[in-house]
Amino acid sequence: MSDVLVILDGASEPVVEDEPTSLERADTPVLDALAQAGTVRRLQTTPNGLPPGSETGIAVLLGWTPDAPVDRAALEAAGLGLQIEPGREAWRVDAADIEALRFPPEVEVHPLGPHKLLAIVPAGYPLRSDGAWPRGITPPHTLDDTTVVVGAPGAALGLARLLGARVLTTDTLATAAVVEIAAGAPRVVVHVDTPDEAAHRRDPDAKVAALSRADDEVIGPIAAAIHTHGGTLTVTADHGTDPRTGAHDAAPVPAVTWDPEASAGEELPDDEDLPVLATPKRRATAGATTGRRMTERWVATLPIEAP
Repeated sequence: MSDVLVILDGASEPVVEDEPTSLERADTPVLDALAQAGTVRRLQTTPNGLPPGSETGIAVLLGWTPDAPVDRAALEAAGLGLQIEPGREAWRVDAADIEALRFPPEVEVHPLGPHKLLAIVPAGYPLRSDGAWPRGITPPHTLDDTTVVVGAPGAALGLARLLGARVLTTDTLATAAVVEIAAGAPRVVVHVDTPDEAAHRRDPDAKVAALSRADDEVIGPIAAAIHTHGGTLTVTADHGTDPRTGAHDAAPVPAVTWDPEASAGEELPDDEDLPVLATPKRRATAGATTGRRMTERWVATLPIEAP
């Protein structure tokens, strides 16, 4: 049996008066069913004094709580499978137009996205860029291959690799995770990056759509596999990202944990019992819109817990 963790990157966001959040707007029948049958919690994924971000939140969710900012460049390099040679160092650089940046030949440049890159330079090189991330600590080796982390290429998988987890780089997240669950992998972590990417583009509708797709294409098949093979499923965010501003948020995030053998929540009605999780397109109508949900507003009065 597997303990599965699905991380919806940047899924949470600040609550603004009566305006619904992305988690409240999204069509998430499977997540709603999990919330009805499982335990909804409020997690502190960003320790006091540290900046909110995947390099912090995912580290905490994987079991390592950093005591200083994490070196984002080290994660990006590991995510690309790069070995930094002695006498050289890596820098993560953000810019509105990376195409306009010019580097001399001794700087090795690896694009990471429309507005970010990894620059590998000689040690002590005077990198002049307002968008360069500050240096930080490198994650220690605290995991082993009993933890498998599934996701697209990027810093999240780089963090997992540095921590010592087994890493599967793929765009077919659910397929890879289900194979691991069927094989009895002790711990499976699935990183979904699309909600955070949409929020950084300041596109609220795209963030809602990303959460809806994750429910249908990732959480649904994984919940069905847990229902078949046994284990537990936890779904949460690593941090918040406000789709109105693109800024990260350090507030506690909502989470749900579901164990089909020992549900901590009330039973669903007979016609919407746990097998609904095997068919994610069916809406779990029991409280799906008015009952317990994995949303910021619903968990706001719950005690804050450590992951």
